[in-house]
Amino acid sequence: MNKLRENTGVILWILVISFGVIWTLQDSDVFNTVGQPTGNIAVVNGADITYQEFQQAVEQQMQRMREQMGGDVTPQMQDMVREQTYTQLVNTQLIEQEMDRLGVDVTDAEVMDMVYGDNPHPVIRQQFSDDSGQVDQQLIANLAQNPEMRQSWLQLEDFLREERRQNKMNTLLQSTVHVSERDVQDAHFRQNAAADVQYVALNYASVSRDEVEITESDLRDYYDENREDFRRERTYEVQYASLPKVPTAEDSAAVVEDLESLRSEFSATDDVAGFLDRNGSAVSYTEEFVEASSLPTPVAEAVFADPTPGRVTDMVVANGNAQFIRIMGTEPVEEPEDGEPDVAVDIAQMALEIRPSVATLRDLEDRMDDVAFYSDEGDFEEEAANQDAPVDELTAQDGDVTFPSLGQSRALRDFLSSAEETGIISDVIELDDRFVVAHLTGIQEAGYRSFSDVESQIEPRVLQQKRKAVQVQRMQDAYQGAASLQELADALDTRLRTRDGVGYDDNVIPGLGRDLAFTGTVFGLESGERSGVVGGANAAYVVEVTNWNDPEPLTDAQRTQLREQLRAQRQQQVVNQWIESLREEATIDDNRAAYF
Repeated sequence: MNKLRENTGVILWILVISFGVIWTLQDSDVFNTVGQPTGNIAVVNGADITYQEFQQAVEQQMQRMREQMGGDVTPQMQDMVREQTYTQLVNTQLIEQEMDRLGVDVTDAEVMDMVYGDNPHPVIRQQFSDDSGQVDQQLIANLAQNPEMRQSWLQLEDFLREERRQNKMNTLLQSTVHVSERDVQDAHFRQNAAADVQYVALNYASVSRDEVEITESDLRDYYDENREDFRRERTYEVQYASLPKVPTAEDSAAVVEDLESLRSEFSATDDVAGFLDRNGSAVSYTEEFVEASSLPTPVAEAVFADPTPGRVTDMVVANGNAQFIRIMGTEPVEEPEDGEPDVAVDIAQMALEIRPSVATLRDLEDRMDDVAFYSDEGDFEEEAANQDAPVDELTAQDGDVTFPSLGQSRALRDFLSSAEETGIISDVIELDDRFVVAHLTGIQEAGYRSFSDVESQIEPRVLQQKRKAVQVQRMQDAYQGAASLQELADALDTRLRTRDGVGYDDNVIPGLGRDLAFTGTVFGLESGERSGVVGGANAAYVVEVTNWNDPEPLTDAQRTQLREQLRAQRQQQVVNQWIESLREEATIDDNRAAYF
């Protein structure tokens, strides 16, 4: 899943990224796919989003991911793509409707200016430039006037119109964002300033249990005052049967056979890197020299048994791959103190992943489909046992996407969220590593957990409150008569602590642990100024700034860069808040459960 984590960049362009491509697709014929289910995946304020539209956008994104990752998209990644695509389509519809309401429009004259004007749109420059880089107006005229190209021209016009419309919406949003010089200076100070401080602290944990009294009334008062902490979402008790996606002996034998057929050519080829790429090796050739300690043990043993350049090892299985290893070259490394020098090797690995075949996966899915089908009339555990599928249990709350032992599954989330009664059986859910069928055994509706259920959780919190009150009072009593922090430390029989270079993001402080309030308190003080008594997360303390290490003045380039960073951050917040407000006010019928 790490491959999916990408940097977001300048988030204002979410308006283009999220729905620009989809607008283009909507304006073409790509959604007129024959043979797909009909109907709406969602209805947004009365506007339809068809299943075909949704599925085509999913396929476009899947293909993009395959190209980027150089391989298949796993079932759980497909789940994520469907979720993201659904959100994009809904947001697109909401934004379109809001632009209609605001009267954001583009005239024919504006579109023509994007084509024929002094500053043509980049798409026009890209598609209609001559050898000198100038826009070829005759080529544009040929397209516009050719009856056979009429549909393409109209699609181009629609794309340009929608792009200009988006830009107008961007400008409208940008106009609400302002970054002042004071904002820039404050941000620069927070990022680069550091304070030297001294402080006195009394940890709450040092108050013994015998020093405080906790009554039943204290516990109930805490429960009443913090009832929202104990709110419970709709909760599900689930049994699930599963079969792992493991290769059979036949699958392994087929991989070995495929690999054996490549050995001779692998041994002889002069283009090792190309050979590995062409034959789908799971390990690419890097030309790097590696030592035995950096290789899987089976690989290291096979290679270093005889590291003669040109030798191809016997077949080795490691990390789920069957492979032949060709030794391309060797070089000595630094001699160790206790023996002979190691030899580092440059190796090429023709490796094929040992994984379940399509037939094996189909068989596993069919067996789980039998569990789902026959459990509707029979006993779930018995039907799972008939297919040698172990049964486990889990508890989940409404909206959960990640489940214990299973990982992420939006399909399981949707199955539970749509459940109206216990006893129902899910369809087969495919995860990256297994097939699953779920049996809903219990539902607890949303509400508040009872006092008796959470009493054991409340007591430590009340104890912390009591200890805090004791230490804060002790600190305040001593603080009144202390002329310095050293006197305060002496009066409390503790030590004066110092810390140099406390930055704005330093949240873990010696003697205090993690305390977000500490740096906030420090950055609110002038040099030489002392705070009052602060009741922090883990201790009561008084802090004094002894010196500020002010940052260097901003250069013009730094000021411009920081201003743009702040503007981008605020623009992101504006866009996110705007879209969220549109969703909150909208009527959205989510029909995904009918299709997945």
